[in-house]
Amino acid sequence: MKNFILRNDEKAVAVLLSLMVCVMHLSVSIGNILYTTAVIIGVGSLYIRRHEKFPARISLFLKAYAIMLLFIIPSALVTESIKVVGSFLNIWIWKGLTALIVLRCIRHKATAMVMLLVLFYFTAADGAYAFYDSVNMAGLEETRSGGFLSGSVMAFAMVMTMLFPIALVFLYDTTVPSRLRRAAAILLVALGFGMWGNQSRGSWLFSLINGFILTLIYGLKKKRYLLAAVLVSLCIGGLFTANPEYESRFLSVTNTTTNSSNRDRVYAWHSTIRMIEDKPLTGFGPGQWQVNYRKTYKVVEESRDLGHAHNNFLHIAAESGLIGVAGFTAFWLFFLAYVGRLWVKERSPYDLAALFAVAAYIFMFGMSDYTWGKSDSIREFWFVISLLLVMKDGSEKE
Repeated sequence: MKNFILRNDEKAVAVLLSLMVCVMHLSVSIGNILYTTAVIIGVGSLYIRRHEKFPARISLFLKAYAIMLLFIIPSALVTESIKVVGSFLNIWIWKGLTALIVLRCIRHKATAMVMLLVLFYFTAADGAYAFYDSVNMAGLEETRSGGFLSGSVMAFAMVMTMLFPIALVFLYDTTVPSRLRRAAAILLVALGFGMWGNQSRGSWLFSLINGFILTLIYGLKKKRYLLAAVLVSLCIGGLFTANPEYESRFLSVTNTTTNSSNRDRVYAWHSTIRMIEDKPLTGFGPGQWQVNYRKTYKVVEESRDLGHAHNNFLHIAAESGLIGVAGFTAFWLFFLAYVGRLWVKERSPYDLAALFAVAAYIFMFGMSDYTWGKSDSIREFWFVISLLLVMKDGSEKE
């Protein structure tokens, strides 16, 4: 077994995790089987290669995450329910193992690139299907699509919002391998169709903001990028103007009076603040927001019976207290500051892509949804971020 892992851990983990991020959209149970198998191989590799050091930057991030967990652990220990401990392990350890396994087993840039290509092309197909699915649902009460087999609408929106700035960086930056740039171009087109079929206002708004900033960054040196962005923006604007339903949906982002989705989010935020006020230090415990919200804090005006706080920071503060959310926020601000400083110094596209992906998933979309708690999208998030780190720090040789 030891020799098998030493010879094959990289290939096995690459195949299993690549299949996992694709299959999770189709079947959560099959995705979990693939993930568990990858974890077993990855843990074996961690033990066998325990004397091999991680690259300095990756080691720093792993230590920072371990420190963050020290801020979360008290919320799992102050409760008498064993379920809370299980939720802590699931939310904060089990799902995050995706990154640890990738960073330990995927040692070569070529392998990481193939894994990213698989994700890009699968997501492109998923985006195209979401558009097709939405068109077929025209005239029905529900026309939003979550991609293949009508998966989670919001999880797909989160993934698209995270991948959009990565694909844009890869397309703009000429130092990225040509295979990745071609895949990024295809993905960007498919994401446009996917976002149209998915109809998530968050994905529209946050991708628009990230696209504008990245186009400015690259367009200052290459004016054709600015021209291309203007033309694309005009086309998108024309599409929305020609479709009053979509225009109205986009403009409803700030409507908290008649739009039930926005209104119920605001109710949930207010209720969550009350939860934080009642248990400010350590919270109600990981995984305990829904049961306490529905039992005690939900207001009668909230009509959707929400299962989470629709905000990463409020949700974590309610479950793990101000201590926990302070650790969570500090970790991701440290990540952004460190990677941002490296990008300013070295101009690596993988640093810039990681910077915008984290900002999009954790901070932007995480202000209106609980992205940290989405089982399939959070694993995809860790999958992508860790691969970007490997693309920067991995070995060139096979």
